[in-house]
Amino acid sequence: MGFEMKLGVLICLGLVALCHKSASAEDDLAPSKLTGAETQEVLLPWMDTADLKSKIDTVPALVSKNTFHWVLADGSLWTSFTPVGPGRVGVIYWEVKSDSANIKGGPSYDLNQTMSYYYLDPQPDKVEGAITASSRLGLFDSVGRAPVVVSFLSQVFRRNPSRLAAWLEGVQGLPLTTRQRVYEAVWKSDTPESKIVLVEFQFRDEDDREEVEEMLSQVPSDVLVEEISEPRDLDELWSAFSATGDKRYVERIISVLSWDDRQASGVENGKGLLVGAAKWSLSSQARQHPIVQQVCREAAEAVDETTKTTLLGLLPDTEQAP
Repeated sequence: MGFEMKLGVLICLGLVALCHKSASAEDDLAPSKLTGAETQEVLLPWMDTADLKSKIDTVPALVSKNTFHWVLADGSLWTSFTPVGPGRVGVIYWEVKSDSANIKGGPSYDLNQTMSYYYLDPQPDKVEGAITASSRLGLFDSVGRAPVVVSFLSQVFRRNPSRLAAWLEGVQGLPLTTRQRVYEAVWKSDTPESKIVLVEFQFRDEDDREEVEEMLSQVPSDVLVEEISEPRDLDELWSAFSATGDKRYVERIISVLSWDDRQASGVENGKGLLVGAAKWSLSSQARQHPIVQQVCREAAEAVDETTKTTLLGLLPDTEQAP
């Protein structure tokens, strides 16, 4: 039996024991006696979903492949989960909507907040927790997500070279893929301290040595000058921006909008898709980050009229000054 099948069986066993009703039977579920405020007190990161069931004393409805809906005395609780052991699923995100409390939380939510808004309040003390959460959520094992996390960490590492040794010490007990991606982030931080630390740590584990040696033999890439050839490259730029607040990363994404028709036709390296992805991401980020909206308005004054119209059209409240 393959790993994915085994994992699926373990998840199914855990869910069958926890919940045998579907979303269509949701109205038949007896609500918990706990209010939203009382439920908030028992929610803990990574807690076993079965343990949560025993604490709030109700059966949830499975509303998607990894989300439960729990009916509370004065509202609702939604939880997302991930495997944390044989037959066990742990809570990684929760949202309470009730008369007594309206909150969001969990390691997945906290990690998203930390990585999305780090530049507004840099807290290096949260980095080790972010690495651990990323590892447990499988982000370092994901082809699409690992480079985004690495991009974020490399920028944080570049600004905190004196803490590199302590951070690398903290990942020694984590899975191989996590260690290697963190080593990659240290390498990409490209500071004198990063090279010294990598030389020191490459011999800590034989499994790491060869990959670290290969990194040290090459010059690390820079997302500011690399060709943008796929949507993931945009994600890496946004991740670097979130870590630093540096407007150059936003300007690099804006530059995609000025590609000519031949570049954006979708024939050359899928650039038509990239233009659409750049537009969507700029519109979304401008609504979340005032600095992004400001950079877009400034850039609009230095581009051709067609690109200016496109760029300003992506922004909220275009008639108002930032």
